[in-house]
Amino acid sequence: MFNVSKHYKKSSTNNSTNGDKDESTKDQISQAYRGLYPFFIYYGFVFLLLWIYPQILYDYGFPLVISIGCTIAFSVGRIILAHLTLQEFPFIQYPMFVPIGQLILSKILIDIYGYGTAKVLHAISWLGCGITLGIHGIFVAEVITEITTYLDIYALSIKHKKIN
Repeated sequence: MFNVSKHYKKSSTNNSTNGDKDESTKDQISQAYRGLYPFFIYYGFVFLLLWIYPQILYDYGFPLVISIGCTIAFSVGRIILAHLTLQEFPFIQYPMFVPIGQLILSKILIDIYGYGTAKVLHAISWLGCGITLGIHGIFVAEVITEITTYLDIYALSIKHKKIN
């Protein structure tokens, strides 16, 4: 993280003679740091969920790890895709809202409706895993389809021979 900052500062001092480029460099560095906010907020939600229900970590660690992995993979894929297509940085990643949704839903089901904690956490953990796995799977399939269609390969479809 600090290597990026040092690189921008060093390149701006080597290439600039006025203060405008120095301000531009500071702005670029602050924009790069803002790109880390979604990840810190997401992990904050995950830690909040685990702090309130620590048994999720011990009893349902597998769906938790798969859910976190799919969410981060989806987010990084969206960032790479936005960079390649010259779009704005994607600050909002919908799978990153899954932990807070799990927390709200589990609180409602356990505290208001009185369902058993173990059953609710089991269902909530696997629901979050399924949602993030599904979103990531659709994203991967869409990227593969678009790239192969652009390259005229059609990897995920059956290509019939043309009959003349």
